[in-house]
Amino acid sequence: MSGPKVVRIVTREEMEAIKASHVSRLASVVREIRLYANKHQLLSEEQLGEIEARLNLYQNLDAGEYRRIRTEIPSQIDFLRNEKEQLEAQARKQSLSRRERSRRLTSSISSLRYMYEKRSLSLPEKIGRYEKGGHWLSSLDIDALETAIREAFTFLQTADRDVQDDESREFSQRLKKDLKSQDFSTWLNNSGLVQQSASKRRIETILSELEAADINDESKEPFLNRANLLLESSESQQLDMKIDTLCIDIGDFIRASRNQRNKLRLYLAICQDLENLGVEREKTGQYIIENPQVAGIQEIESATAALAKLYEHEMAARNSEAKRKALFAAFQKLGYSLNESMDTAFVKNGRLVIAKNAATTYGVELGAPANLQRLQLRVVANEASGSQRSPARDKAEEESWCGDFSTIREGLASQGLHVEIDRQLEPGQAELKTINFDEEHWKSSHTATRPMSERSRDK
Repeated sequence: MSGPKVVRIVTREEMEAIKASHVSRLASVVREIRLYANKHQLLSEEQLGEIEARLNLYQNLDAGEYRRIRTEIPSQIDFLRNEKEQLEAQARKQSLSRRERSRRLTSSISSLRYMYEKRSLSLPEKIGRYEKGGHWLSSLDIDALETAIREAFTFLQTADRDVQDDESREFSQRLKKDLKSQDFSTWLNNSGLVQQSASKRRIETILSELEAADINDESKEPFLNRANLLLESSESQQLDMKIDTLCIDIGDFIRASRNQRNKLRLYLAICQDLENLGVEREKTGQYIIENPQVAGIQEIESATAALAKLYEHEMAARNSEAKRKALFAAFQKLGYSLNESMDTAFVKNGRLVIAKNAATTYGVELGAPANLQRLQLRVVANEASGSQRSPARDKAEEESWCGDFSTIREGLASQGLHVEIDRQLEPGQAELKTINFDEEHWKSSHTATRPMSERSRDK
């Protein structure tokens, strides 16, 4: 199929850059998941190994498979980001469950203290220090508190077997039951503890979302402190309004933090691309943010855009000349007439018409920007040879050009350059463009005319 077509020529260096760029982005996501999963104890090493195996697969691919890399890695990243969202949902549930368990454990301390004081005993210090602030206990603290409470109940059983009031006996019977961690909440529910109000449950819910959010812990502290004051508050006036304000503030903070993280991710990715490319610090220095973790979104976006343009410019500067020379050499090998002035005209005008001899009826037009990111190729006809043309001959010429294009493509491939076809038409599907071959500067094609059918409609 060799009607008009738009192609891309990809050098080996570009293939390596495509692989490095995509693999580094995938590695970043895998690293995020490992850090998050370890922090919240959500995945086993085996599960993390399965995720990292995805990364290893693409790291081991040859850069020549850049099209597979370019297609598959974005899908892998989307999949892993979705997995990360699922992990965050699990973390929210775990946080809410931990807070409920912590609250119930600390609430039970008052009952335990009553039983000890009734026997003129002192509550173990390691339990008493948990009596306040139970909302903020870590998982390790909660486990330690549960163990301490069990030991305290057991001590009462052994120290006072003969003299037990009804309340102590009831607690002792409960302690004889299996009190594994997953059943402990049920035991506390049956102990008659006062349930939290709906307002304070709202605080617990939004705090669980805050704790699960992949945000720096230090930046969460002001909200945790505000929530702690509200949870411990006994006032009823304006409490709901204060809780509403806290929930709104936390929601806004989480959204803003996620937005900044996404912007920062793009910034760090383009910085890595430039580093992989070996771009000198002198060129990137003015755009590099000294401390990107605390930079504003506007600053990050501005730096990212500037660095992306620099990356595009560097890639073009390193590869456009190599592409152009290889392409022209391939045309010359097939007998097309080319010289240095035509090369210059192509760079200047972004368009060039070449043919195998000056008297020919047909030629090939090349159109491309200076960086040669895309190249348009099409058979064109000499405007002065209208009587020698026919639709059948035009189509035959396009079909003949098909063989030349295949040869050019194979020649470029032998030099490590791959030709991708973005778009193309069938031979004869579009009327040939006509060029005034007798014009002195026809080879730069700036005297191109419209198809004959269009000009005939003007008469």
